[in-house]
Order: sequence, then C-alpha cells, then structure tokens
Amino acid sequence: MMKSEFIEKLEVINPNYREFTEQEYKNIELVYMYHPAIQEKDDIIDLYLRFGYETIEDMISRSEKIREIDNQIFLKRQELDDLIDKKKMLGKQL
Repeated sequence: MMKSEFIEKLEVINPNYREFTEQEYKNIELVYMYHPAIQEKDDIIDLYLRFGYETIEDMISRSEKIREIDNQIFLKRQELDDLIDKKKMLGKQL
C-alpha cells in the first residue's frame, strides 16, 4: 500500500490520528507486507488506529524474519531454475 493511500484511509476513519515518521511508515509497510496476522489493507489501518504504533513495532521482528525467509526462498528458486536450464542445455547437446 502506498503511503498516500494509508494516510487517506486513516483520515477518513479518524482525522485526528497520530502522525508518523518516515521510519515508522517503513516499519508499518514491513508489517503490512510480511506479518501473517495482516491479511488486508484494512487490517494494518485498524491495528494502527486501535492500538497505536507501539503494537506494530512489536510485530517488526517476526516480519523481518519472514521477509528474510521469503528472500531465501526466492534465491533458492532462482538457483533451481538455473540448474534446470543447465540440465536442459546439456540434454540438447546430445
């Protein structure tokens, strides 16, 4: 979700929401993208409005771990695709 969209949704629900810093938004975005408890855009907005940034901050560590695992999966899939391509090339050389 774009920062502008996040702010727009916050303003519609609660025009007096606590503003956040750039770093806080980066953390909000991290939790939104990777935390398993967040399934939809409205989940992160609701969490922020009901419980504040502190709750989101508590979710950062798990989100970072999941992001790292996702990155490792991506790299392993790339490595696997490269091996499959090499195998196909060797088969064509016969």
